[in-house]
Amino acid sequence: MAGDQCGRVEMVGDQCGRVEMAGDRFGRVEMAGDRCGRVKMAGNRCGRMQMAGDQCGRVEMVGDRCGRVEMVGDQCGRVEMAGDQCGRVEMAGDQCGRVEMAGDQCCRVEMAGDQCGRVEMAGDRCGHVEMAGDRCGCVEMAGDRCSRVEMAGDRCGRVEMAGNRCGRVEMAGNRCGRVQMAGDQCGRMEMVGDRCGRVEMVGDQCGRVEMAGDRCGRVQMAGDQCCHMEMVGDRCGRVEMAGDQCGRVEMAGNRCSRVEMAGDRCGRVEMAGNRCGRVEMAGDRLVLGGDAVYDLAKIYQSLLGYDYILTDSPIERDDELYLQGLQQVFRKQVAANYPRISFQDIEMVTASHFLSLIPLHKDSPQAKKEIYWQKCKKILVRA
Repeated sequence: MAGDQCGRVEMVGDQCGRVEMAGDRFGRVEMAGDRCGRVKMAGNRCGRMQMAGDQCGRVEMVGDRCGRVEMVGDQCGRVEMAGDQCGRVEMAGDQCGRVEMAGDQCCRVEMAGDQCGRVEMAGDRCGHVEMAGDRCGCVEMAGDRCSRVEMAGDRCGRVEMAGNRCGRVEMAGNRCGRVQMAGDQCGRMEMVGDRCGRVEMVGDQCGRVEMAGDRCGRVQMAGDQCCHMEMVGDRCGRVEMAGDQCGRVEMAGNRCSRVEMAGDRCGRVEMAGNRCGRVEMAGDRLVLGGDAVYDLAKIYQSLLGYDYILTDSPIERDDELYLQGLQQVFRKQVAANYPRISFQDIEMVTASHFLSLIPLHKDSPQAKKEIYWQKCKKILVRA
């Protein structure tokens, strides 16, 4: 659309057409097929319509309020012009229509039959078009640049535009969809059928997509950059992103997986079944590697005897010497491979690991909880 209310539409098929609107209120429509036509509107309120085929006609409107109608064929029509700028056209037959013009620039067209339509224009530049039949549609334009289109049938759609640049499209049938745009740049799309989807955009840049069927999915975006996706079927998945950069993925089926991201920099992976898995990640980085300090602290926790405590296995003297040797090797490897990481930070995170185990083992014997607490205190004192 160029200018205030201009635009171009091309429709291919039996009842196709082309509309070009440039400038303030002029436009051109070309329809190819059995009942095609062409309309040119230039200037403020002038226009020309040519219809070729069995029930074709020609209308020319020149100047401010003048007009001419020529209808050729079996089903010619009638034009009534009352007042300064109003007019009415009725066409009888299979592809008949009616045009009413009231006020300065408004008009209404009704066409009855298989490929009929209706246009209502109220105010300066608004309009409403309804087409009934297999490939019909409805357009409503209210305000400066808004419009609505409804198409019913196999591949129909509906568009609603409210405000400056918003709109809504609904398509019903096998591969139909719906788009709603509210506000400046938001929108919503629903597609029903085999590979359908739905998108809802709320706010500035957020959106939601739902796809139902074999390989469908759903995405919700709330806030600035978050989203939610659900995929159901054999290789489906679900992604939830809450906050700035976190997310969650669930895939169900033979080769499915699940990823959950929440919190600050932790990570967890679970593999279950044949080839499926689940990943939970917490943090604002969203990397499977997680936070290096966190991962190193988990290793250090194991070297301090966590595995023995967890399995209620006593730590013998040889085991203690073995763990101490591994701890020395671990310290050297961290210093060599992670020069930017302070080992004191690793110890502090390790202490938090032991501390967090106490409420998780509330049903465990008091002795085990005491071991976790003593490990935590010992690490903190050393750190």
